[in-house]
Amino acid sequence: GQDEPNPPQLPDSMVLLHPPQNDQAADHLNEILQEYSDPKLTLAEFQEQNPSSNIQFPEFTHTSAKHFSNQRTALLFAPGEYPNIDFEVGYYTSVIGLGESPDDVQFTNCSKGPHVPALDKFTDRPPNGSGLNTFWRSVENFATNPAEGMHWVVSQAAPL
Repeated sequence: GQDEPNPPQLPDSMVLLHPPQNDQAADHLNEILQEYSDPKLTLAEFQEQNPSSNIQFPEFTHTSAKHFSNQRTALLFAPGEYPNIDFEVGYYTSVIGLGESPDDVQFTNCSKGPHVPALDKFTDRPPNGSGLNTFWRSVENFATNPAEGMHWVVSQAAPL
């Protein structure tokens, strides 16, 4: 057989990320990571994006365009320090530190780091969010000590 490429070629569903070398690179990494977050999605937007769907859900269930997606993503973080990196871990996303131990991949000087907030994206939903519809996401093998504390508001199938 032929030799495998080293490093291997990753499919589009796997993203290998490296520690930013300066503030500009950290800002750019934060922009990239927003693609894997759960953006606010209203019922009208959901229906517009899924015109063939005749399912009628209450307004508050449509919190993400990725909620009913078949897209799966693994965000792979190479060992090192990731300062000022804050991003929401979205539906069907795994965040994986590639170090030998969790301390090999560190999110530092951040407000939230990798997180899953309560679904408080709608202000008319008392008591300002819940975790009943935040599932199918995971994180493993990294260290973080965010200023706002670790937010991991999930309901099921969301290992930490």
